[in-house]
Amino acid sequence: MTDNNSNGKYGKKVGKKGVYISFTSPLYGIPDNIIDSLFYQSSPRTYQKNEYIFIEGSKPAGVFFIETGKVKLIKEHDGKRKKIVRLHKDGDIMGYRSMISDEPYSATAQAFEPTVIYLIPYGTFEHAMRNCYQLCHNVMKLLAMDLKRAEENLYYAVNKGAVAKVASALLLLQEVYGDPITGKIDIPLRREDIAELAGLSVETTIRSLSFLRKNGIVGFDNKIITLLNKEALKNIVQTDKKLV
Repeated sequence: MTDNNSNGKYGKKVGKKGVYISFTSPLYGIPDNIIDSLFYQSSPRTYQKNEYIFIEGSKPAGVFFIETGKVKLIKEHDGKRKKIVRLHKDGDIMGYRSMISDEPYSATAQAFEPTVIYLIPYGTFEHAMRNCYQLCHNVMKLLAMDLKRAEENLYYAVNKGAVAKVASALLLLQEVYGDPITGKIDIPLRREDIAELAGLSVETTIRSLSFLRKNGIVGFDNKIITLLNKEALKNIVQTDKKLV
């Protein structure tokens, strides 16, 4: 008999379907009967790199659970310039704010790499929240964190210079996708990706990255970035000197 609750290095398979849930997921630690109710009507779908998962302004279909993979949430400005407003990884859920506010999706979700996702119907997710305090608490905590990030992003957009914005973007990428030991960001990144996350033009982003590389703060191996001096990046964000 297969043990669907077997542990792995970063998570474990849970419930009758054996859905893989990472230890950092808001669904981790939720009772198995609640997990079973969430995924009872859902089947996994694999989205390829750059494939859209949902579109800004579209009617919400449910809450998306990322079993494995990486996703970016983007917004368009003036129909041209894009801004990455959120990064998601294994175990994250998306679409919960639209569920609670009963509004269209406020951003577009796009796969950063091949990503396996379950779509949980809103009614199913709401019922689970009503019957599980821990799940409800975890979702409310996510909303509080979203508000904090929105406040920080607004402050950075108004008050921070280019290098500080790029440094902040790299620290966020390392936090979400990075190896805490080596400092390597575990995803190939285009300069455009970093520009969209920092809210800068590609040209300004390239100049800022060049400054950081020349000063031994970051390293490049093709499209893989390694943070060589994390403390220096933090200091740049805090002091925000006009470096380039």
